[in-house]
Amino acid sequence: QMVKEYQFWFSQVSDVSVTVAAASWNASYGVSSTPTNWAANQTQTYSVTVTNNGNQTWNAGGSNPVHLGVHFMSGTNWLTDQRFTLPADLAPGASTSLTIAVTAPNTSGTLVLEYQMVKEYQFWFSQVSDVSVTVS
Repeated sequence: QMVKEYQFWFSQVSDVSVTVAAASWNASYGVSSTPTNWAANQTQTYSVTVTNNGNQTWNAGGSNPVHLGVHFMSGTNWLTDQRFTLPADLAPGASTSLTIAVTAPNTSGTLVLEYQMVKEYQFWFSQVSDVSVTVS
Protein backbone atom coordinates (compact mmCIF):
# COMPACT_ATOMS: atom_id res chain seq x y z
CA GLN A 1 0.00 0.00 0.00
CA MET A 2 1.32 3.43 -0.91
CA VAL A 3 1.32 6.37 1.45
CA LYS A 4 1.64 10.12 0.97
CA GLU A 5 3.59 10.81 4.15
CA TYR A 6 1.78 12.80 6.85
CA GLN A 7 -1.33 13.07 4.65
CA PHE A 8 -3.04 9.80 3.65
CA TRP A 9 -2.82 6.14 2.62
CA PHE A 10 -3.90 5.18 -0.91
CA SER A 11 -6.99 2.97 -1.07
CA GLN A 12 -5.39 0.46 -3.45
CA VAL A 13 -3.61 -2.48 -1.83
CA SER A 14 -1.93 -5.62 -3.06
CA ASP A 15 -1.98 -8.76 -0.90
CA VAL A 16 0.40 -11.68 -1.15
CA SER A 17 -0.09 -14.93 0.75
CA VAL A 18 3.01 -16.13 2.59
CA THR A 19 3.87 -18.97 4.90
CA VAL A 20 6.10 -18.22 7.87
CA ALA A 21 7.84 -21.15 9.53
CA ALA A 22 9.13 -21.10 13.06
CA ALA A 23 12.91 -20.86 13.39
CA SER A 24 14.49 -24.31 13.31
CA TRP A 25 18.04 -24.86 14.56
CA ASN A 26 18.96 -28.48 13.72
CA ALA A 27 22.30 -30.13 13.07
CA SER A 28 23.77 -33.47 12.11
CA TYR A 29 27.36 -34.59 12.47
CA GLY A 30 29.72 -36.79 10.46
CA VAL A 31 32.12 -38.07 13.11
CA SER A 32 33.34 -41.35 11.63
CA SER A 33 36.98 -40.18 11.64
CA THR A 34 36.97 -39.56 15.41
CA PRO A 35 39.97 -41.33 17.01
CA THR A 36 38.82 -43.84 19.63
CA ASN A 37 42.13 -44.22 21.47
CA TRP A 38 43.75 -41.27 23.22
CA ALA A 39 46.56 -40.70 25.70
CA ALA A 40 45.90 -38.31 28.60
CA ASN A 41 46.46 -34.71 27.42
CA GLN A 42 47.04 -35.88 23.82
CA THR A 43 45.95 -33.59 20.99
CA GLN A 44 44.72 -35.26 17.81
CA THR A 45 43.72 -33.55 14.58
CA TYR A 46 40.92 -34.94 12.40
CA SER A 47 37.88 -33.88 10.37
CA VAL A 48 34.24 -33.55 11.39
CA THR A 49 31.42 -32.68 8.99
CA VAL A 50 28.51 -30.61 10.26
CA THR A 51 25.25 -30.17 8.36
CA ASN A 52 22.69 -27.41 8.85
CA ASN A 53 19.37 -29.29 8.88
CA GLY A 54 17.40 -26.27 10.08
CA ASN A 55 15.88 -23.26 8.33
CA GLN A 56 18.22 -20.57 9.70
CA THR A 57 21.68 -19.61 8.46
CA TRP A 58 24.45 -20.35 10.95
CA ASN A 59 26.59 -17.23 11.30
CA ALA A 60 30.33 -17.88 11.49
CA GLY A 61 30.97 -14.47 13.06
CA GLY A 62 29.23 -11.60 14.78
CA SER A 63 28.03 -11.33 18.35
CA ASN A 64 26.29 -14.76 18.40
CA PRO A 65 28.29 -17.06 16.11
CA VAL A 66 27.51 -20.75 15.77
CA HIS A 67 30.40 -22.99 16.88
CA LEU A 68 31.02 -26.72 17.13
CA GLY A 69 31.41 -27.70 20.77
CA VAL A 70 33.45 -30.84 21.54
CA HIS A 71 33.39 -32.30 25.05
CA PHE A 72 35.04 -35.26 26.70
CA MET A 73 32.47 -36.58 29.15
CA SER A 74 32.38 -38.95 32.08
CA GLY A 75 28.77 -39.82 32.81
CA THR A 76 26.90 -36.53 32.48
CA ASN A 77 29.90 -34.34 33.44
CA TRP A 78 31.97 -32.42 30.93
CA LEU A 79 35.68 -32.92 31.50
CA THR A 80 36.62 -30.54 28.66
CA ASP A 81 34.88 -27.97 26.48
CA GLN A 82 36.50 -26.96 23.21
CA ARG A 83 34.83 -24.76 20.57
CA PHE A 84 35.57 -24.64 16.85
CA THR A 85 34.67 -21.86 14.41
CA LEU A 86 32.87 -22.36 11.12
CA PRO A 87 34.95 -21.28 8.08
CA ALA A 88 31.99 -19.26 6.70
CA ASP A 89 28.26 -18.78 7.24
CA LEU A 90 26.41 -22.07 6.66
CA ALA A 91 23.06 -21.90 4.84
CA PRO A 92 20.17 -24.30 5.53
CA GLY A 93 20.85 -27.65 3.87
CA ALA A 94 24.59 -27.00 3.51
CA SER A 95 27.47 -28.93 5.07
CA THR A 96 31.05 -28.06 5.89
CA SER A 97 34.05 -30.10 6.96
CA LEU A 98 36.05 -28.80 9.91
CA THR A 99 39.60 -29.87 10.66
CA ILE A 100 39.77 -29.76 14.44
CA ALA A 101 42.55 -30.31 16.98
CA VAL A 102 41.02 -31.87 20.09
CA THR A 103 42.90 -32.38 23.37
CA ALA A 104 42.04 -35.22 25.73
CA PRO A 105 41.66 -34.56 29.46
CA ASN A 106 44.18 -35.62 32.08
CA THR A 107 41.86 -38.51 32.98
CA SER A 108 42.00 -42.14 31.95
CA GLY A 109 39.17 -44.56 31.30
CA THR A 110 36.29 -45.12 28.92
CA LEU A 111 34.80 -41.72 28.13
CA VAL A 112 32.40 -40.20 25.63
CA LEU A 113 33.48 -37.58 23.10
CA GLU A 114 30.40 -35.47 22.43
CA TYR A 115 29.76 -33.11 19.50
CA GLN A 116 27.15 -30.34 19.81
CA MET A 117 26.56 -27.07 17.98
CA VAL A 118 26.10 -23.90 20.04
CA LYS A 119 24.78 -20.46 19.12
CA GLU A 120 27.03 -18.55 21.50
CA TYR A 121 25.34 -16.68 24.36
CA GLN A 122 21.92 -17.99 23.27
CA PHE A 123 21.52 -21.79 23.23
CA TRP A 124 22.94 -25.24 22.62
CA PHE A 125 21.39 -27.25 19.80
CA SER A 126 19.43 -30.28 21.01
CA GLN A 127 21.14 -32.67 18.57
CA VAL A 128 24.35 -34.35 19.73
CA SER A 129 26.63 -37.07 18.43
CA ASP A 130 28.52 -39.27 20.89
CA VAL A 131 31.58 -41.45 20.26
CA SER A 132 32.92 -43.85 22.91
CA VAL A 133 36.66 -43.39 23.39
CA THR A 134 39.40 -44.75 25.62
CA VAL A 135 41.86 -42.41 27.29
CA SER A 136 44.93 -44.08 28.82
